Amino acid sequence: MKARRNTDPIDAIGRMCSNAAVVLAAMAVAVELLWIWSFYYGGSTQGARVATFLSFFPSWLHGTWSSSPHGFHKISTMQVGFSVLSFFLAAIGLMAMDKATLGRRLVNVGVLLVCPPLLLLKAFEAL
Repeated sequence: MKARRNTDPIDAIGRMCSNAAVVLAAMAVAVELLWIWSFYYGGSTQGARVATFLSFFPSWLHGTWSSSPHGFHKISTMQVGFSVLSFFLAAIGLMAMDKATLGRRLVNVGVLLVCPPLLLLKAFEAL
């Protein structure tokens, strides 16, 4: 008799998310964007700080998603998106782990602890 394969999509996503490299890669993008903004925050005016920050990225990432000047900046949206992605991947990966190594569990728990403060910092920052 053949062994039955588990075709549950949640289990497949959980196996993919249990890979700590995927979770860390998504988290690294969000943390690096925050680090760049924090490192170059010493400009004299808000416009100078934003111009210095935007100089690190290609021109197609400058501006907002809407025609309004007060819309969401593309880089800010990218940072929030990668933070939320890493949070959910870590949560799914942690729930799907039965016999995972201690290192994978620590990475997922660490990401779950870092993401909420990172999102709160992003919510209250000036860019």
